[in-house]
This record gives sequence, structure tokens and C-alpha cells, in this order.
Amino acid sequence: MINNNNKKAVIIFIFIFASSLLIYPEKNYSQTKYEFNFDYNWSWEDLINKVVLINPGLIKSVDNLKNKISNNDARILLKKLSVLDSLNYLLTLQNVARLDSQQSDLKWDLLLKSFMDSVRITEDFSGLLTAANKLSDIRTSNIKNEFDFGDKPYLAQSEKSFKKSIDIKFNYEGAENILKYFNGDTGSVNEVTDNSSYRFLFDEGSDPEISKNDLLINLKRSFSDEPLASIYKWVNPASYWNMGGVSVYKNNFINFVDNLKKNESNIKFDIEKQLS
Repeated sequence: MINNNNKKAVIIFIFIFASSLLIYPEKNYSQTKYEFNFDYNWSWEDLINKVVLINPGLIKSVDNLKNKISNNDARILLKKLSVLDSLNYLLTLQNVARLDSQQSDLKWDLLLKSFMDSVRITEDFSGLLTAANKLSDIRTSNIKNEFDFGDKPYLAQSEKSFKKSIDIKFNYEGAENILKYFNGDTGSVNEVTDNSSYRFLFDEGSDPEISKNDLLINLKRSFSDEPLASIYKWVNPASYWNMGGVSVYKNNFINFVDNLKKNESNIKFDIEKQLS
């Protein structure tokens, strides 16, 4: 039997324990392991300030990474690497590549195996940077930078108008359906495959090696947010018929489509001007 004093002690203990959870929220895995918050939009300076405290010799690794990829790409890659239970799981990255039906002269499974077998990765911040540099080498050596989202200035319209019979129509439906899917609306997958922007791929007379089922498989595999799958998509953004890159940079593409919509009239004006 628990007497009143013991009951009070239990209640006080539960209250203190619950309060401690509110005051000290649980950190995510990467924050605990590496003592760095990879979830926010950190800068290169933030990363350098961190490695200086660990080992100033790691500044060179950060500089090497900075010379190869953008800050945005570094955030994507290091965040995914940081949540791996072990960086040595990267040795199995070749298995993820084998599921990719993307036709390419490059054998990504063999490429990844060759690169990853040639490096020793330790389970610390140094190993994290080593892995990021090695994966960046693989990407920059084998993939052209096709996902550059630099700011594009659109010309402002002048008062002059051009009398040309030019009919310019913008159709975002195909792109928006894919972006909806990658943003979590998995029910829109049929809208993607049935859209005229993609349906022509399966019509009679098109490439017999392409089917609706192939597109569905690539969409579903590129949708995966598992760390290793995400790392593979980043290293090879041309994966899964380029859907891998769209998945990785979905927010950039959403902003890009929104920007096109806002500047439709300016784009039309610029086209008319060039054709005149």
C-alpha cells in the first residue's frame, strides 16, 4: 500500500520529470551526435566556427567542400549524412543505385562502390566532412550542374507595345502535379501519369521501352525520404529519369514556378520584343 506521503512524493516526482521535459526538449539525433543543428539554414561561417572548436585542421575540409558545392547543397547533404546511424552505411549506397532504372552509360552502383571503397570514414565530425567531400567529388565529376537556381531577373515592361499575332500560353499543370506529389500529396500520382505532358510518352509510336508503369516506379522510388535514398538522389540528381533531382530540389522548383507565374506578362513582352 502507498501512504499519503508516498503518493505526494510520486506526484512531485512526476511533476518535476514532466517539467524537465518542457524545459529541456529532446534534441534530434544529429544535434546529439555532432552537437550541431543541421536543421536550420546555417552558413559556411557557422560550420567553420564549429570545426574550429573541434579541430582547426578541419577548416581545410570545409574549404574543399565550399569550393565544390553551394551552401544550400551542403545543407541538404550534411543533414542527410548526419541522421545515418553509421556513416559506414554509405558502403551500401551502391545497393540503392541498383534500383534506379535510369538508362545511362554510367554504372552508378559500380561507380559508388569504387569511390566509397577508396576512403576511410570515421564516426565523427571529421568523418562527416570526409563523406560529404567524397560524395561531392562523385557528383561534380559525373553530373553537369543542371540544377542551378540562381536568381533570374525578368525585364520590366516598357510602355511600348508590339503588334504581333503571337499566342503564348503557359501550362504548369504537368509540373505542378509532380511537385504536389513530391510535397506529400501522393494521391496526385495518377494526375501525373494521365497528364498530356507525359501521356505522349506512352502513346503508340513512342519509345517502346517507356511505359506508364515505368514512370510510376520512378516516381515512387524518387519519393523516398530515407537518408541513403536521399543521398543517392543528391549525388545523382539525374536519377529516376531526373525525378531524383526534382525531389531533392522540390522547394526550389515550387519557387521557380511561382516566379514564372508572377512574371508571365514580362516574359511574354520580352518574347514579343525579341521576335519583333
